[in-house]
Amino acid sequence: MEAVSEQALQLPTSTGIDAARRTLVLQRIQPGLVGLIDGTISTLAPIFAAAYIAGSRAALLVGLASALGAAISMGLSEGLSDDGSVTGRGSSASRGLITGGATFLGGTFHALPFLISDVSTALAVAYVVVSIELIAIALMFDFLNGLHDAANSIATVVSTRVLSPVVAVFWAAFFNFIAFLVFGLHVANTMGKGIIDASIVDPAVIFAALTGAMV
Repeated sequence: MEAVSEQALQLPTSTGIDAARRTLVLQRIQPGLVGLIDGTISTLAPIFAAAYIAGSRAALLVGLASALGAAISMGLSEGLSDDGSVTGRGSSASRGLITGGATFLGGTFHALPFLISDVSTALAVAYVVVSIELIAIALMFDFLNGLHDAANSIATVVSTRVLSPVVAVFWAAFFNFIAFLVFGLHVANTMGKGIIDASIVDPAVIFAALTGAMV
C-alpha cells in the first residue's frame, strides 16, 4: 500500500470545510445581512418624508442621522444578544461591529442621491436606488430564510445520506415550486373567506406585511 503524502494529509477534510462555512455564515454573513436589511428598511420613511417636506439637504442629514442611530441600536442589540459561547456565533464585539457597520451602510446608501441639490432629480435617482435595494433585500431575505428552513426541509435526507446536499436542494426547490399544481390553492381560498377583509388589502398593505416579515 502506498504511503499517503504529507500534502494529502494537509488537505482540508469535508467536515472541516463544512465547519468553516458554518462559522462564516454564523459569525460574518448573518450579522451583516441582518444589518443591511434593517438599515435599508428603517431609514426609508424619514429620508423621503424629509425630502418631500424640506428638500435634499434635509433628507441627506436625516438619512445619515437615522442610519447612525439604527447602526448603534442594531450593533448593541446584536452584540448583547449572546456571547457566542453556546451558539458558536463568535464574539459579541465582532458581531456588533459587523451588524452596526452593515446597518449604517444600508441606511446611507439611499440617502446619497440627496447629495444632488435639485430635489426632483434626487428623488428620481433615489427611486431607482430603492428599487434596486428592494430586489437585493428580497434576495437576502430568501438567503436568510433558507438558512432557517433548511433544517426542516432537507436536513434529514442529507444527514442520513439519502440524498446529496445538491440534489436535496433541487428536490426541495422543485416541489416547493410545483406544490400549488398538486395541492391547489386551499390555503389562499381559506384566507379569502372572510378571515381577511379584501377591501383593505392594497399594495401598501402587502408591502408593509412583507417588510414586517423581513425585519
